[in-house]
Amino acid sequence: MKFIGFAIIGLLSVCFTACHKKLIKSESKIEQKSDSIPPLPVFIKRMHPSDTNVQNVPLLMTFQKTACFGFCPVFEFRLYRNGICHYDGKQFTPIQGQFYDLMEESEWQNIKNKVDSVGFFALEENYPVSEKEVIMDLPKTVTTMFLNGRTKKITNSHSAPQPLKELESLIQQVIDRIVEKHLN
Repeated sequence: MKFIGFAIIGLLSVCFTACHKKLIKSESKIEQKSDSIPPLPVFIKRMHPSDTNVQNVPLLMTFQKTACFGFCPVFEFRLYRNGICHYDGKQFTPIQGQFYDLMEESEWQNIKNKVDSVGFFALEENYPVSEKEVIMDLPKTVTTMFLNGRTKKITNSHSAPQPLKELESLIQQVIDRIVEKHLN
């Protein structure tokens, strides 16, 4: 009888030791993953309704236009790491309301190349730079990039350098193409 008791105790101690070693190994794997470089965006080709649950998907870019005292389009556009776009047309836009779509990876690559060539992360955060030059009635274009662990938000109402205006125009063209698909 004593032999069976020792055998059970020995077997249980072996099991607990083995489980503890697996737990330590799995925790070290998790720590190694968090220290690694974030993966490149993987744009999906087809969207499933569940893909619109983007709460845990990192952003690549946001782009918004703010109101003026006239008929300026007001909207917000978000691009996530998987290529999912969220558009929220608020007023004076071809589509008012929200929808999801996909951005083509080549379009993102063009935007990213333009961000690099413009030196986006070295630009000022506000245009105009001087508060004395601010014109209250003008709408603002707010562009935020989340690239390579860096985040930069630029608000432009006027007086921005030409390369920034070209970047904003490129982004707007992509958004227009995506919105156009939903008009038909």
